[in-house]
Amino acid sequence: MLKIDGKEVEIKKSGTILEVARDADIYIPTLCTLKELPAFGACRLCLVKIEGMRGYPPACTTPASDGMVITTNDEELNDLRRKILELLLSEHPNSCILCEDAETCAKYRTCPMKVGQITGCQLCPNKEHCELKDVIEYLGIEKVDYDFEYKDMDVERSDPFFDRDYNLCILCGRCVRVCEDIRGMGVLAFTNRGHETRIDTSFGKSHLELGCKFCGACVDVCPTGALSARATKWHGEPDATVSTVCGLCNINCGIVAGVKWGKLVETTPDSDSYTNGQLCVLGRFCIATITNHFERLKYPLVRKDDWLIPVDWDEAVESAVEGLKNYQPQDVGFILSSDLSNEAAFTLLELARALGTENIAIASDASSGFGGGNESGVSALCQLSGFDEEKLMKPEEIAGLKAVYTTQHLAAGGIATDSGAAAGGVDTDGSAAADGIATGGGVATSEKPEFLIVQDVFESGTSKAASIVLPALSFIETDGTTVSFDGTLRILRAAPEPYARARPDWKITNDILKGLGKEAIFETHEDVRSAFENGLKELPQPELQDLLSEKNWLPKMLKERNPSFSYRGVDLTRLMDDLKTVWEAV
Repeated sequence: MLKIDGKEVEIKKSGTILEVARDADIYIPTLCTLKELPAFGACRLCLVKIEGMRGYPPACTTPASDGMVITTNDEELNDLRRKILELLLSEHPNSCILCEDAETCAKYRTCPMKVGQITGCQLCPNKEHCELKDVIEYLGIEKVDYDFEYKDMDVERSDPFFDRDYNLCILCGRCVRVCEDIRGMGVLAFTNRGHETRIDTSFGKSHLELGCKFCGACVDVCPTGALSARATKWHGEPDATVSTVCGLCNINCGIVAGVKWGKLVETTPDSDSYTNGQLCVLGRFCIATITNHFERLKYPLVRKDDWLIPVDWDEAVESAVEGLKNYQPQDVGFILSSDLSNEAAFTLLELARALGTENIAIASDASSGFGGGNESGVSALCQLSGFDEEKLMKPEEIAGLKAVYTTQHLAAGGIATDSGAAAGGVDTDGSAAADGIATGGGVATSEKPEFLIVQDVFESGTSKAASIVLPALSFIETDGTTVSFDGTLRILRAAPEPYARARPDWKITNDILKGLGKEAIFETHEDVRSAFENGLKELPQPELQDLLSEKNWLPKMLKERNPSFSYRGVDLTRLMDDLKTVWEAV
């Protein structure tokens, strides 16, 4: 036991005074400390008094021990903290912090104002969650007794995804330490000495040149606005947040989806998830951009007189039902994307069973050792339905059948809108087709099916070649489940409003089942889940506890293998220039 501010506190586990105080819900101000990082003692704001000890030791680096009598909050300590903070503010834009109209301004100007360089809180993308501002308010600082010296450093925008305005940097060292101690990259470092100390890269090289993975961990730990996500920095605080998982690879990292105006505006790491609050570049910076991308499929299309014509959902479903009825079971094939939810894959297998076909293939987005977002779940459901690896067909074999129902772009199948060969795979807009399929005559490994249903998220060469296009919602827009690479069933929760007239995959297929007159149909995604969940539990699980027991297992894995930059067969670098830049550097 020890005593903090007159309160008896039990030491539950060995640690520092700061850690013990936090466990007891006792606040001690700090700007450099994070529970995931080793103690550093840079900001000197957590100074305390300890009975029988000289000076003011920092709580973040001083071990707690039985019998200590500690004072964390008195006027002498707070006056010392104010002087330290005033020194920080003498080089940090502070006019808004100390402005007498700050409260009114914050109330009526909820979003930051777009500017090239930050000179006050109202212009800062971190204005709603600035830890520096929180400590200033706690200490009641109303003036700074030192002359303000603006650093006047150029804002760095040459690298992808995030901006660096070191005029706002308080040298807490969080970004340096998270990059080195957690991500294992060491891209950032303290440079120069004394008053000229700065955060920078080695020898002033770009982040790309130093092999930065652009995971965004440095952005997430920055207590000010010095580091900010370029694409999402101006929207202000989200209206709502939803805890879910990323579906861009089979690790399924925990994410918090921020929603504003009904749209997805950002995704940040979920610190309570099994990936310990860490993400890769895809989960941190790409989901909002691709979810709102203009190349999303917006409404159902049916081919009429060789033109794809927008129709309502009833007509699209009816056309799919009537078209499928025209073919014998052996002539019909299904291609399941490994990015589908369990519910979507299960209903597709039910549809294949209803049609009497056993022509099933899984199209994997696996690249550099990472599988599609639900490769484990889709494979397991196929296995439960009697389709093991030996019985499954290859996507290119399915693409050669007369009637094909695919849930992703078929780079492997080589489907093009005509059978001619275009040197270099040139798309209809004249650009190179990065994913290997051209809509205007790309090299085809098989003839185009007579009847092609494409149920997908993005426009592609395959969707442009389709008989029927069924626009699906992405993983972030629909409820369901996925199975991670460790065999764990994880929950997908819908965050933003549905995009245009797109629908959940399972619901689209379920409507087709209804159109075929089948009684075994589902009303909700929970109904679908209940039909397969017990079966999944009976399958053998991978043994990965040794890996997952390491706190930094995800950064180590990502350092060894690059994630797959595709989703449902579409090359995401085609949709995002910054991601393309990172991919080319890798």
